[in-house]
Amino acid sequence: INERNRTPEEADAISEQLSLIEQLENCFTKQQFKKFGNVAWHDKFGPCRVLIRQGMYADCFYVILKGKVNVRNIENGSSILSPGDCFGMEN
Repeated sequence: INERNRTPEEADAISEQLSLIEQLENCFTKQQFKKFGNVAWHDKFGPCRVLIRQGMYADCFYVILKGKVNVRNIENGSSILSPGDCFGMEN
């Protein structure tokens, strides 16, 4: 659902789904999840797709819902992210 065409009910449903992700449930307030429901969207990426490169500005916050993501970091090597893991923001 395009975030511009969402009804309040659809935004609430998205907020609820995000709040059920175990790794996120204690990281954000109910109000923050509500805001996410207004702007979040679902996307699917194929294998070997580069989503962001180290040092680039991250204008998206990614939450892995299904599958795995290989993250390569110059300083720390590689790691594998799984459902519930996040990336694309400053820690």
